[in-house]
Amino acid sequence: MGRNGKKTALWIEAAAFVLAEAVLFSVIVFGLFSGHAYPETRYASIVLCLAESVVLACVFRRRPDIFLVLAMVFTCIADYFLVIRDADYELAVGVFSAAQLFHAARLFAREPARLRFSVLLRLALTGISFLVCAQIGVRMVLIYLALFYIINLLCNLLESFLQGAPAAGFGFVLFLFCDITVGLNGMGGSWGLPYSLIRTAAALTWIFYLPSQVLIVLAFLKGAGRRDGHPARNPGQDRQQKNRRTDTRATGAEPQAGGGRTPGLV
Repeated sequence: MGRNGKKTALWIEAAAFVLAEAVLFSVIVFGLFSGHAYPETRYASIVLCLAESVVLACVFRRRPDIFLVLAMVFTCIADYFLVIRDADYELAVGVFSAAQLFHAARLFAREPARLRFSVLLRLALTGISFLVCAQIGVRMVLIYLALFYIINLLCNLLESFLQGAPAAGFGFVLFLFCDITVGLNGMGGSWGLPYSLIRTAAALTWIFYLPSQVLIVLAFLKGAGRRDGHPARNPGQDRQQKNRRTDTRATGAEPQAGGGRTPGLV
């Protein structure tokens, strides 16, 4: 199968993945209106996202994609506690934080210096938020873990748009909306919010969450045929470039500097 054939097969596989997720999403939405949680269906939809990330990593063979696989592994672990067991929330939020760090590693895979700076910035923001919470008397471990998690999520959201990866950025936006509904559902009663608002937030959680994971997984699908974020080699083009360099040296002309850095992972 030629390169175009492989590319077409990949897009067909991705379309099948989206179709399968759409079917699962329909079941989840039906459950919201019929009063059934369908936890196994919800969890299966996230495991399917993990499977798709593995497929993309095997096809592309790019360094950043292994971080996506690891992020989805930790996402599945966290969702096991939240969706299947409905327990150990502190552990789940901590594991979700690790997933966000792997998403960050994917975004900065070819820029380790920027990754180190981003991690230091996240830790500094987390430290400041912890100090503020300590000053106002917050003692809940879950709150501190949630702060570390949300700071990493917001940083990944902003960085996705800055790197020219809007699909990933919108995925993280939906992820943020999902977390807002989780917060309203979990803390709405103590905040004195109307019960109808709390119920609505609970219903919207998975309507935001599953599309966010699908978008994040497929965000860099347009890199088909590339490895490690660089275009695939074409022997004919290589020969043409080599001939042009030879002609340039023969005429004594100086080659011009190349353009800017390759954006993002694509």
